[in-house]
Amino acid sequence: PTTSASVTAKTLTVTGITANNRVYDATTDAHDQLVTSSAALSGVVNGDAVSLSVAGINGTFASKTVGNSKPITITGITISGTDADNYALTQPSTTANITLKTLTVTGISANNKVYNGSTTAALTTTNAAFVGIQGNDNVALDLGSISGTFANANVNIGTAVAIAGITATGTDASNYAITQPT
Repeated sequence: PTTSASVTAKTLTVTGITANNRVYDATTDAHDQLVTSSAALSGVVNGDAVSLSVAGINGTFASKTVGNSKPITITGITISGTDADNYALTQPSTTANITLKTLTVTGISANNKVYNGSTTAALTTTNAAFVGIQGNDNVALDLGSISGTFANANVNIGTAVAIAGITATGTDASNYAITQPT
């Protein structure tokens, strides 16, 4: 008698692809974070001619927000060779961290004062603004708890004033760290 059966493609996996961490940039793009120098195929039958190409690789974070071990979906890896039709390639995945983007604050100045023994400084915040917000992120400057402190209470010209209490609000604020100005 004769019969028939199917021979299905053997699944190959890709190993050795990792990703570097990056600073928040308001996108899910992970292409520039992917490290492919150790990429290799796993599962090729000994003697088969199958080669791996990462030339079209692309990576996408699961979300744009700050976090550790964020999943990255990888696409665009291909195989070729005379035996490539006998295989199905599974695209790998990896993880990386997205770290906080630092915002600086401009447009705040300290007012001169007459010596009174105190280090408290009065501030002018009319032109206060964040520098470094990415894209159309919803981040606003909150000066509700701002304070200024002279480095010392003594008479001097150009005494440094440390500023504290500036915060950020908005739906994307948690992706940023704020450098308090002086």
